[in-house]
Amino acid sequence: MPERSPGEALAYTVFTGDNLHVLRGINDDSIDLIYLDPPFNSNKSYSAPICGKAAGAAFKDTWTLDDVDLAWHGEIAERESAVYAVIDASDRSHGKGMKSYLIMMAVRLLEMRRALKPLGSIYLHCDAAAGHYLKLLMDGIFGKDCFRNEITWRRYGSHNDARKYGRVSDKILFYAPPKATWNTQRLPLDAATVARNYRHEDERGRFATSPLHARTLSGGGYEYTWRGISDVWKFPKERLDALDADGRIYWPPKGRVPRRKVYLDDASGKPASDVITDISIAAGKERTGYPTQKPLALLERFIGASSNQGDLVLDPFLRLRHGVDRRPQSPPPLDRHRHFPDGPQARKDATRTRSRRVQLGPSTTAPTSLDARISANSRTTERTSIPCTACRRAFALVATSTSRSET
Repeated sequence: MPERSPGEALAYTVFTGDNLHVLRGINDDSIDLIYLDPPFNSNKSYSAPICGKAAGAAFKDTWTLDDVDLAWHGEIAERESAVYAVIDASDRSHGKGMKSYLIMMAVRLLEMRRALKPLGSIYLHCDAAAGHYLKLLMDGIFGKDCFRNEITWRRYGSHNDARKYGRVSDKILFYAPPKATWNTQRLPLDAATVARNYRHEDERGRFATSPLHARTLSGGGYEYTWRGISDVWKFPKERLDALDADGRIYWPPKGRVPRRKVYLDDASGKPASDVITDISIAAGKERTGYPTQKPLALLERFIGASSNQGDLVLDPFLRLRHGVDRRPQSPPPLDRHRHFPDGPQARKDATRTRSRRVQLGPSTTAPTSLDARISANSRTTERTSIPCTACRRAFALVATSTSRSET
């Protein structure tokens, strides 16, 4: 992508319509990062309250074989044996509803695999309703060796569910090849960690201490006598002399081995883990009222970890309605509420587009613009471009009407 000056706006695009056609219109090996928050096969109906910003948005998350093209199943069986085995097993162990849901997901995930760059990453948001089946599906499509994490996001502090443990979390399946983009995300140290580890203080401020010896390190160290102490040290003697001259060696009482000072002001924070407890559900001005909305901070963490400036990021199940978040230092709005075409004809179009046969193999057409290829695949897809001056990444944001909608 061309370089842009820091103040230049990026345009990102929202497509509304059946996301399968949009995915089929994307060139091979063109996307750096995919985040998808699809229906969870929860067997529930969702709608936003009339008084909310997402008023009128609704969809039914229940699946039957009437919702999918069975030709997709035959084509998957012919070309993707591992994926077919997962779908067939779900039919036997769970029923037609799960089978239908996984067929819908499989044909779209196969298109995402084609569009994703060889070193691209993908995050799939799910929960316990179908997460274990989706894990197998992702293994079959993206490869078990590309599985990186099953991330747990704690949505609520507590939840009262009858006769079972309270369900307070979602899962995010993270897949990426070993050499994919990775930027470690760090979190501020909490008060308990500071109180426990940064127990010392001098004129520079609070500090923790870390060992200077290398006795337990697998790579070994430097064996010599320093300040009358013979040991295997982490650093050469010159480095220890420099640290001591700078006041960064802690000399404990009673003649114990000295340790290195690590000041709180120099701490970069703790690395983010696969259990996310510091991000709560969307609230305040960000909240739209839609029950499955995801917070911007969650998306910011994944985007920050797995993409770089100028990368192309795809959200194929974007749910966008009413307004744009233009806060400084914010990415484009990823409010997780669903936008459907309005009116009876739109619902017919959404149903009719599901009956088209999906092409599972690589695209055989010459690379063209995203808009041109999507237009060729679907008459019902609409495009909206929105400038964004706050974000340095480009987004292809896609809204879908693949499930039976209620307007």
